[in-house]
Amino acid sequence: MTTKAESEQAELSDDIEVVSPGQMLQDARVAAKLSQNQVAERLKLRLQVVKDIEADSFDSGLSNTFIKGYLRAYARLLNVSEELVLSSYAHLNVAQEQRTEMQSFSRRIKQETHDSRLMKFTYLVVLGIVVLLVVWWWQDKNSQADYQQSQLEAEISPVIQANEGLSEEPSLALDPAEVDASTDEQAQANAEALYSEPEAQPQASEAELLEANTTTAEASEPPQAVAEPSADTSISASEDSQVNQPSAEFTPLNMRFENECWVEIRDANGKRLVAAIKQPGESLTVAAASPYSIVLGTNAGVSVTYGTEEIDLSSFKRGKVVRMTIPQ
Repeated sequence: MTTKAESEQAELSDDIEVVSPGQMLQDARVAAKLSQNQVAERLKLRLQVVKDIEADSFDSGLSNTFIKGYLRAYARLLNVSEELVLSSYAHLNVAQEQRTEMQSFSRRIKQETHDSRLMKFTYLVVLGIVVLLVVWWWQDKNSQADYQQSQLEAEISPVIQANEGLSEEPSLALDPAEVDASTDEQAQANAEALYSEPEAQPQASEAELLEANTTTAEASEPPQAVAEPSADTSISASEDSQVNQPSAEFTPLNMRFENECWVEIRDANGKRLVAAIKQPGESLTVAAASPYSIVLGTNAGVSVTYGTEEIDLSSFKRGKVVRMTIPQ
């Protein structure tokens, strides 16, 4: 655009280029064989004024009236048409004004071009900053998701391993048939020991028997023998009393799962009741001493009921590990 403006200015300068009044008067003076000093003496002007007129360098402090008066006097001295000199002076002013306007227009075009380049650079910088912010936000989001996933796996992994260890331990429950057989054998051994004691005693003589009978007759009524219960009998009685003792009533806790979820439940004593991964469609019910300490892998697709009360899980963040105590 700057090149186009300069070309238009050059074309306009060519169109408005005319013979200036100073050039016209200088040519006439040379033709009349007069010097600038002679002209200055005849016009009663300073030599510098004559030089300025021929150079078309008019003092900006002078009005057009004085300038036109100098030009008329100079033209009459050299027998040059006054109308032609004044017309040339008028065209000279127009050309100067047009040149001034073109220079102002050229400067404005250059400024606009500079501003346009600066704006483009600014737009590129702003666009680069926006792209960097988007990339940073995306990377931060992914890193947070990875950190949350690793934290969840770190919390669930020890519990799953402990659950697998418990499932692999051998059962310590005794077979009822074996318990009954050992009890019968112990009772039979006790009976054999009781009946074998009289046989082990030596045979008493008849005199000893007579003396014993006499002593028995003279003595008062013999004391009643009290049979002491055996250790096995007391242990069995205590076990029966514990088994027959009625258990306290607990408020049941029910859970239903619509999505795969890991769950751990402990009672008021800290005893682990459940530690497992539940599949969609499964449910569980536990009844123990409350309050229950519950840990869920997520609250998505999980409904919890304590007795007849529906527990609201919407207050927990979706997709986060849920830790709660029921009842509060």
